[in-house]
Amino acid sequence: MWDCGRFATLFYATGYVVGMFVVVPSFYPSAPLLHSLWVGRALLADMTASLVPNAFYCINDSQCVVEYDTTEEGERAFSLSARQNALLRIREIDFSKGRLGSTVWPSSLALGQWLVDSSEAASAELVLELGCGVGLVSVAAALSGAKHVFATDLQAESEAGEGPDGLIENVRHNAHINGVAARVTARPLDWHLESSYLAPCSCDLVVGSDLVYYPENVEPLVHALKHHLAPGGTALLIGPRRAHAA
Repeated sequence: MWDCGRFATLFYATGYVVGMFVVVPSFYPSAPLLHSLWVGRALLADMTASLVPNAFYCINDSQCVVEYDTTEEGERAFSLSARQNALLRIREIDFSKGRLGSTVWPSSLALGQWLVDSSEAASAELVLELGCGVGLVSVAAALSGAKHVFATDLQAESEAGEGPDGLIENVRHNAHINGVAARVTARPLDWHLESSYLAPCSCDLVVGSDLVYYPENVEPLVHALKHHLAPGGTALLIGPRRAHAA
């Protein structure tokens, strides 16, 4: 019933950098892990009565994201934390419509879980997600209590203004199906193009997951962070450790 093979492919021996801390996910087929999973599942029993868990994405023996089968085409459903009182539903889209932002990436699950379990998002007046993709982290921040979230990503000019399957429109859809559309604003933002920046904008919390693969994108990312982060604010970036990447 549990697809641990999928977990192993995505998370085994992978590291995530959170601030100054490096968390190395591992798989623990142990009683404490199974106990924590079943406790979380019990809390979600009412809403998941018709759903079947198909994958676990685990950081340690007490933190685990559970993915459930859904009947909606193109949609995935996650329980990010035992503290979560509703499944987080995310629609993925075709690569031709959203490119690298068309699917859920493992790093976004780890960051989404951290936001749900911490008080950072709940205490934030304004949150900015850079490179939001399908918007999972932005939705998690809103569900965690953030007053307002800007979900931003690069949308190619050829996609601008296209139909309801475009990347930015898909983020709006995902905010809507999770009941947080009023508190999530999805819009394009190009780190390389300052004219696309939010202005004025002074964000308490800036977040991003798996943002940089090529070294030439580091400087524009840092520039975007400096522009949008409020004095005394927090920037939280997370991603897999790649020896060949920036």
